[in-house]
Amino acid sequence: MRRIFVAVDISDEARKKAGEYIVALRGDLPKFAASWVRPEKLHLTLRFIGDCGEAELKKVTEVVDSVSARMHSFRLNITGTGVFPNEKRARVLWLGVGGETDLMVRAKDMFENEYHSIGLLGKREALTPHLTIARIKNIGWCREVVVAHLNSHFEPIEFEVSEIVVYESELHPKGSSYSAVARYILG
Repeated sequence: MRRIFVAVDISDEARKKAGEYIVALRGDLPKFAASWVRPEKLHLTLRFIGDCGEAELKKVTEVVDSVSARMHSFRLNITGTGVFPNEKRARVLWLGVGGETDLMVRAKDMFENEYHSIGLLGKREALTPHLTIARIKNIGWCREVVVAHLNSHFEPIEFEVSEIVVYESELHPKGSSYSAVARYILG
């Protein structure tokens, strides 16, 4: 079984800027307080699939190929800061996504509709476009970081989305690693 998700990548420039923001924000926070996303792993998830056998993975890639062929490139930007679920119980720190997010949501919806039509998708999920930068392990140690994050200004950076990527996530004792299974150019 392979652990699969469907995503779009951010530009190298956006990745660099988000990485610099992460380094500045995390400062001297103890290692055990939060799990910070490494810049090379930053992406915008369209849909987490989970464990897939080879037959199901083939169907995932076929659906993503079909959806990608019917889409065209679009522009997004990384801007703003936020947390899930709320400031008092923050578990995820994120940077916001703006621009043509309606096209990102459309790609996710098209994927879910087609994937569901072949009987392989359970519950549909709403998409709140965001770029996860950290997962909080100990809110007590992270309160100041959460407040600093929410009060900070992330200078917007725009980029073009021209492909959808099917990724495999492998879990390791020191964290996960992602590798592209397939990339599909939009249009």
